[in-house]
Amino acid sequence: TWPARLEQRLQRPVWNGGVFGYSFAQTVLRAEQLLDRLPIDTLVVSLIPYDIKRCEMSKRFTEVPWYDVVAGELVLRNVPVPDSADPARNRQYVRQLLGYSALCDTLFWKTVPAWWVGDQSEVYVHAPGTGSVIADDKLLDRLAATCRRRGIALLLVLQGGVPEPAAWEWADGEKLLAHCREIGVQFLDLQSAFGVLAAADPSLRQKYFAG
Repeated sequence: TWPARLEQRLQRPVWNGGVFGYSFAQTVLRAEQLLDRLPIDTLVVSLIPYDIKRCEMSKRFTEVPWYDVVAGELVLRNVPVPDSADPARNRQYVRQLLGYSALCDTLFWKTVPAWWVGDQSEVYVHAPGTGSVIADDKLLDRLAATCRRRGIALLLVLQGGVPEPAAWEWADGEKLLAHCREIGVQFLDLQSAFGVLAAADPSLRQKYFAG
């Protein structure tokens, strides 16, 4: 992982707090938990643009904590997160026969989600664009204020997310970086840097983002 490589380069401990598939909201919640438990002097928050979009969801393959905006303030919903396991569904003959098959799980999620898990894989509770309001104007401000209060350096790293980012993904990433500039948060824009390299060598997109 790149945090392990970073640890080698710095020759100092680097805790990897990242979790695959988190929204930016979940990332901030996890960062705040770790700040209370670990002796940290620098916090690196890494994300892809789609993590901002995920702030608009109440479910992504499973129930997640999410934020509502009420009278301009963030309100945390869905905590404690309910267990989405269905004991009756897990006793299905087909499910028991297949066992732990990532291939079959992906296939059934895509083709018959209501039969396989009883719901769509992604459930949106906010209108498009709300994710940017929650991530940029609320959560980033809160995390930056927490780090300043504790004397912790904060670095935001924007990674590229997919081989060919959609226009909204690129725009969401740019909006987040613009807000970093406004409030004085340091950032590393790997999305743009990789875009320049990939324009010169299109094969890089498949090399780095295959699968």
